[in-house]
Amino acid sequence: MIYSGKFKLVGIICASFVLFTACDEQTVSSGEMTSVEIDSTKTEFVNVAGKLFSIPSPIQTAILIKESEANYNREVLNDPSKAANYISKNQRALNLGTYGTDMAYTSLYDDSQAALRYFKAVENLAEELEIKGAMDAEIIKRLGSNVGNSDSLLILSGKFFEASDKYLKENDRYDLAALILAGGWVEASYLTALTANEGNKAARSRLAAQKKALITLCEVLESSADDTFNSSTTRAQLESLKNVFKNVSHDYTFQQPETNPEEKLTVITSESTFNLTDEQLSEISSRLKRLRASITE
Repeated sequence: MIYSGKFKLVGIICASFVLFTACDEQTVSSGEMTSVEIDSTKTEFVNVAGKLFSIPSPIQTAILIKESEANYNREVLNDPSKAANYISKNQRALNLGTYGTDMAYTSLYDDSQAALRYFKAVENLAEELEIKGAMDAEIIKRLGSNVGNSDSLLILSGKFFEASDKYLKENDRYDLAALILAGGWVEASYLTALTANEGNKAARSRLAAQKKALITLCEVLESSADDTFNSSTTRAQLESLKNVFKNVSHDYTFQQPETNPEEKLTVITSESTFNLTDEQLSEISSRLKRLRASITE
C-alpha cells in the first residue's frame, strides 16, 4: 500500500526575499529585504553555520499530533529524571532538544505536572551547557509560573529556545545549536512515527515529508558538529535513516506564485506530494526507535 500526502506550500515573502518551503527546500528570489517573520508554532527556518533550511518545529509536531485526535501517552517520552545521567556536552545538547519536544507535547495535552518536570530538565541541561546564563531571567521565571497554561508555555518556550539559539550562534557554538536541533527533530519524528503507525494519515504525511529536512540536517551536522559526534553511533544511524528516506518518492507540482505588489506579498501555492509505502513506514519507524534510543539511553 502506498499513501500519498500532499502539502500545499504557502509562504509569505517580505519584499520578495528568499523562501524555503516547509520540508521541501525551494528558492524564490528577486528582492532587497531579508526579513521573514516566523511563528514559533509553525515551520522553523533555521540558519546553522550559514546553512538555511526548513524543519517543522517540535511545537508544530505536537499540535499536529493533538489535532489528529491521537491518544496522549506520557510513557513514550524520555523520562526527565534521566537528565542528570547525560554528562557529555553532546549528550546534553541532544537531550535538551529532546526534552524541549516533550515539554511541548505534555503542555499541549494539559499535563501540567509532567510539563513542569520537562521544563526543569530543560533548565538544568541549559545550565550545564552554560546557556542558561545568556537567557532572559524574566523568560525563565515566566516559564516556571505558566506551566499550567499551555498557550503561555508554548509562546515562552519558543522565546527560550530562540534566545538559546541566538546566543549559541553569536558565540560561534554552532556545534551545540546543531545538536539541539537534531535532538528535537529526532524526538518529534519519533512521536510522529508512533502516531502514524496507529493509522493516522496526517502523521504519516508529516513523517514522509521529513525527507528533505533530514538530508539537510545531516549536512549541517557534518559541517558543524565535532569529530566525537560525527564518528558516533548516533551519527551513523542518522545517515542510515537518511538513506531509507531517499527512497520515499516525491512529486512537485509548480503553480505560479500569487503576488500583491502593494502589500509586497507573494504567496507560494505549489504542491509537494510524498508517497510512503507500508514497508517504508515500518523501516523508518524501526530505525527512528533505535536512533532515539542512542540519544536518550
